[in-house]
Amino acid sequence: MMQYSESDLTVAIQSLEASPFKPTRLPSTAPRIGMVFTGQGAQWHAMARELIAPFPVFQASLEEAAGYLREFGANWSLTEELMRDAATTRVNTTALSIPICVAVQIALVRLLETWGIKPTAVTSHSSGEIAATYAVGALSLRQAMAASYYRATMAADMSLRKESHKGAMVAVGVGRNGAQAYLDRLSSESGRAVAACINSPSSVTIAGDEKAVQAVLNMANEDGVFARRLKVDTAYHSHHMMPIAEPYRQALHVAFANGAGIEKNKKLDVVFSSPVTGAASRTPSNLRVQSIGSAACSNPCNSSTPSPTWCLGIRTSRAATLTWFLRLVLTPRLAVRSKKSFPSLILRA
Repeated sequence: MMQYSESDLTVAIQSLEASPFKPTRLPSTAPRIGMVFTGQGAQWHAMARELIAPFPVFQASLEEAAGYLREFGANWSLTEELMRDAATTRVNTTALSIPICVAVQIALVRLLETWGIKPTAVTSHSSGEIAATYAVGALSLRQAMAASYYRATMAADMSLRKESHKGAMVAVGVGRNGAQAYLDRLSSESGRAVAACINSPSSVTIAGDEKAVQAVLNMANEDGVFARRLKVDTAYHSHHMMPIAEPYRQALHVAFANGAGIEKNKKLDVVFSSPVTGAASRTPSNLRVQSIGSAACSNPCNSSTPSPTWCLGIRTSRAATLTWFLRLVLTPRLAVRSKKSFPSLILRA
């Protein structure tokens, strides 16, 4: 039997009296969590892989999503694509990237829900708006997969395009005015590009014809300004998307007419804040127009003061303040410790 000296007991008592061990009263109200859903560019080949086997609810969600993709005509397997290595991965291809990312984000939402983690408000960007609309209850999983699948396949279908130029996107470390200055310097030979997304006061995404995007990238490099091509082969949020807008709406009309959906006029418990308009909504029918329309077409994600605080609409009143932001991302650079595939990062508000 181990013997303890008086000094050992003194040290133990002092340790228990330290602040980490002092009793504290739990807050009487649950934390108000804001979820932020990413668009394209953050995906990587092994995302979510380590969540599949340990968490049946996560795997089941992916399998359900895969079934809907097959229903809509996908000739590839969602789970197989998530298991490819870096050399054979297709997560960056236009036809697959969007439904894969949306399926992973929705599976994560379902997993977090089993842990009692639910959003009070959500915001998002681009294809992330589809997953965010699911998170607030305005889309079913089937509807979300239809929205992501048809957007991806039509964006990849060159026969629907009127543009002869290949598309591209680049993130540039300048503000709105700086981005416009680069665009104004483009020659007619380079083609056309636009400020597709105002990410922050010092970050803008340029999208459009590949030659024009490359020209902006070269200008930024010459100025010593950060610039990085996005891992996409389509110029989302630009004129390249306009030709698919009407076929996309028609495809969704058919898909949404068949199968179970969400009641259009029911009141939602979670606030959806549009990164396109800045407005908050709790009506499913309004959200479908905002999220699916802006994700599919050319609407730029412009904001005068872009930040999670502004987008989630929490400046309106003290009662609406969020206590946590949960950022649903897919990149290993924001991994939690060694779990490279865990697609989330919790941030204090």
